[in-house]
Amino acid sequence: MPYLKAKHLTANGKKINQQFGENNCKLIYSGAEIRFHSEKDLEEYIETYFNNIFSDLVLVKRQYTIKNQRCDLLCYSKSNKQLVVIRVKK
Repeated sequence: MPYLKAKHLTANGKKINQQFGENNCKLIYSGAEIRFHSEKDLEEYIETYFNNIFSDLVLVKRQYTIKNQRCDLLCYSKSNKQLVVIRVKK
């Protein structure tokens, strides 16, 4: 499913929607919201831009399993080396 096309979007919304469609069809622009098609797409986006989003964290592993529990992103803090688990929800 490509980016969202809706008749009710404003001219600016249609322009943004078109830009997202050209650059990344995994994003959906609807009104004032930008959404992802799936949690996997959101996870990939976070992984790609991880250093820009979380400047104080270091990504260790994606989809890491600990005692039969899966965490989406396993990280640690640069300042105090403390583990951080990020759970992605769409």
